[in-house]
Amino acid sequence: MAKVSIAVPYHDTPRTAFFLSRLFKSVDEQTYKDYEIVVTKEGNFARNHNAAIIKSKGEYIQILQMDDYFAHPDALGIIVKGLETSKWQITACVHDVDGVICSPHTPQWTDDIYSGNNRLGGVSTLSMRRESALFFEEPLQWLVDCDIYYRLYLKYGLPTINNDKGLVIDTRNDRLTHTISSIDKQNEVSYLIAKYDRS
Repeated sequence: MAKVSIAVPYHDTPRTAFFLSRLFKSVDEQTYKDYEIVVTKEGNFARNHNAAIIKSKGEYIQILQMDDYFAHPDALGIIVKGLETSKWQITACVHDVDGVICSPHTPQWTDDIYSGNNRLGGVSTLSMRRESALFFEEPLQWLVDCDIYYRLYLKYGLPTINNDKGLVIDTRNDRLTHTISSIDKQNEVSYLIAKYDRS
């Protein structure tokens, strides 16, 4: 059994083949080789991610959106090392803006992350032990990351912050989350505040 499952939920876009090819190339270049790749295409955002988690057999799970990828060959090994002593981990990243690597991001915890104040990063920055993995809440789309981060925090405490900028997040304008209406976004904010705000 592989030590780590790289969970890759994908959806169809005109550039899906390019994104997956780039992602797989970055995985193939990793110096850490004890992994499996789990690729799923099942339903909406949250359901597809949950399917990838369910099918993962490794001790650790690294979520990787189809348009994101590893930044350098040692990234996966550093992520795995961090999970040896952590239930869940957030990895620092850089951004890909039309092929230009820029805007390094160092994750920071915010107590009101459930309100959308997310300074940790997107879903690809998340890795978890399979034994402690939680599922994404359906039908959330925009704040699925904020919700699962807050639930992981409530159950296991603060994440381990991996400051190695081992992930590249593509910031293209046609990302799935950019297609969500402002009304739907506000509805998700209101829902999560009502769910978690006890003040």
